[in-house]
Amino acid sequence: MNEGLLVQLMMGNTPVPIQERRSDGLIFDDEADTWPRRVLMNIVPRSDTAAYRMRRIRQINNWTYPEYKLRIALKDGCLLFKGISADGLPSGDYWFSIEIEDLPAVANRYKLYLKDDVETTLQIQVTKDARKIVFAATMDPEISRVLAASSIGNEWPLTDWLKDDRPRTSRKACLLNLMAKLRTAPSVEEPLIKYVERLFFVGTERVYAKVEPAFMEELEAFARDPKKPFYKEGRPNAPIHFRLLSLAKVNVEEYELTSFRQEGHPSMQAVIASPKSRHGDHFADLDIDMGNPLQDVQGFLIHMSELLNSAPTDHLDLGGILSKDKTISPFLNYSLA
Repeated sequence: MNEGLLVQLMMGNTPVPIQERRSDGLIFDDEADTWPRRVLMNIVPRSDTAAYRMRRIRQINNWTYPEYKLRIALKDGCLLFKGISADGLPSGDYWFSIEIEDLPAVANRYKLYLKDDVETTLQIQVTKDARKIVFAATMDPEISRVLAASSIGNEWPLTDWLKDDRPRTSRKACLLNLMAKLRTAPSVEEPLIKYVERLFFVGTERVYAKVEPAFMEELEAFARDPKKPFYKEGRPNAPIHFRLLSLAKVNVEEYELTSFRQEGHPSMQAVIASPKSRHGDHFADLDIDMGNPLQDVQGFLIHMSELLNSAPTDHLDLGGILSKDKTISPFLNYSLA
């Protein structure tokens, strides 16, 4: 037996081809700059027979429930799933679901029947978020300074990138939300943004920046403050934070990472890359979590739910929350249409 599942993404009657599959997500042909979209997929038995067959394969391979390994490849712009052995993806009835960042599926899950010894094609209808960024008539001078000094990939000026229709709206919202946070943390009068030199990466949930050494010195002072405007978390473990060093093009062995979290909800996290020699450039990985796990139980539970759901912060939704904050809203610099 050699069953397989070919997942084809569709928008109406038009295929949505996948250009590349990476360990951290999918690249599509219409990407203006190639930042992978995270993806989460589930194949769940829909019958006792399929459940037994999967359980048997798991026992043969000594996999611990719910672990189940499949081979994934690209074929003609589609995702091809096959077992790690000829009978590793048994025929039968299943539920299939897929979540792709910024490309949500129309249905929560699909009925799937895998036929014996053939590749079964499943078409998944996906949509694009129709919301668009509408820029404010004026922009705060400090935010304008950072944007004017920044570029994506050292080639694409960030001010031009923002005006271009091709980059995803969620990335623009992420950038502008973080600029508003930096402009107001810990206060409007003494904001952290004054220590930001330039940005060199914008994702859907974080930005990477070159910062002055004083950025970390200030965070250290805030963490010592009894009022705790920031909490010192220490060395982070998530691999995403270490990507900062590769994109900054520095020697990983010569740098150390330290994480700080802002008080309150939503909470900005700043992971600072500082040279061990104390001489050299400093960089920051900046993102916003809905809760601060170091501050209270509520913040911990919110943060853990984000991790367990494997989903990034939706910055388009977060923008609506920040717009209701009287301190942050004057510096948000955009609305949604």
